[in-house]
Amino acid sequence: MTATPPAAAALARLPFAPIAPGTSRHVRPALFGRYSRYQAGLYLQHAGIVAFGLLTIALTIDLAQWLPRLIADPRAGSGVSVILFVLRYLALRTPDILVRLLPIACFLGVLWCELATIAARHRVALWITGRSPLQCLMPALLLGLVAGCGQYLLETAIRPAVVAIQATERIGEFGNRFDRARTTGHDWMFVGRDAVRARLVRQPSLELRDLLVLRSDAEGRIVEVVSADRAVPLDNGIWRLEAGVSLPMEGTLPRGKSDRHGIFGPNSAATGLPVARIPLDLDLEWLDQRGVTAKYLPQATLEVLARGDGSSYPIGDYRTARETRRAALILPLAMALLAAVLTLVALPNRIRVETALAVAFAGYACHIALRALASLGERGIVAAPVAAWGVPVAAILAALAVLAASARASRHRRPISAGAATPAPSPVDNPAP
Repeated sequence: MTATPPAAAALARLPFAPIAPGTSRHVRPALFGRYSRYQAGLYLQHAGIVAFGLLTIALTIDLAQWLPRLIADPRAGSGVSVILFVLRYLALRTPDILVRLLPIACFLGVLWCELATIAARHRVALWITGRSPLQCLMPALLLGLVAGCGQYLLETAIRPAVVAIQATERIGEFGNRFDRARTTGHDWMFVGRDAVRARLVRQPSLELRDLLVLRSDAEGRIVEVVSADRAVPLDNGIWRLEAGVSLPMEGTLPRGKSDRHGIFGPNSAATGLPVARIPLDLDLEWLDQRGVTAKYLPQATLEVLARGDGSSYPIGDYRTARETRRAALILPLAMALLAAVLTLVALPNRIRVETALAVAFAGYACHIALRALASLGERGIVAAPVAAWGVPVAAILAALAVLAASARASRHRRPISAGAATPAPSPVDNPAP
């Protein structure tokens, strides 16, 4: 009886069986095959380690800034309660940081896992089994599906909830920025042809203090100035004024009224008329959430503001945030798929440092492009769908283009002459054993 060679015995113990010589080869993509699940688990482990490392660095930087204030907070108490207070703050900060790091963590995790696979010579055994490129990409797709669901959940539910907790309890950066009990400074708001300056009060009810409205005509010239100590919203865009006065640009100041806003100068001649109600096209939902960055809003509020016409407030930030949350489902998948394709094509059998660094730089470039497009979309410079979907769609198309180009190159490769060195098999050649 012929003994089984050690190499054949080793291949037989692998979680995927090689194709026997002389048998027909029918390769079917096994989405939930044993090897796909095994490799997807490795991807998930490596991506998790990368995410944990990046998260630890980011939390350390954030805590270095806020630790003295957290310790000095009277609610922190002393002893063990201080440690618990700081740990709770870190737990509240984690979702906001993790949602930014998860896509690049998926890319680096796949790259790291593939480099480890090449170093352990598992890639050679993989090609011997005759797996197709589609089968090799299934683990990345599985990782992308799992991470995409997590990214979407973080974007739409978890991050807005923990930011609201920080704002309500006045903890950390969001406690200072989004404190609803605090009266804002004198902010300018532009509504149609009107320029409005006021201090915003949101609790116990929405109102404007120290109101100043500059009304202009179609040519941009100021034709009327409305001033009031307090303004309260009514219905249909009407505001009730307290101590309100309308000052046309011609006439004299009324007796007992001072030019406290410094609009007219010492020699002005403006006639003031008492006014109790004025129309102001200020969106109350937007006014109530003014100052809160769109990506931190609850999903229901964001949908309402993103559906607006943008006539009474800048809408680019809200529409970009809405599209970003929708694109979160495929963003980790796009990054994982791009990393898997680049390593399969550029690093088929052995590690080259310069190539590995180039692949890592490609992932970093996608991360920077994502942040840049989001910033442009928030300012209305780039359309919201382009800002949110541009990078994930471009990453998927780039991965497919690289895979298709490698397949065409392998089909047009010249036959190997006698005595020539056998080149390393390409991942898209799908070589028979």
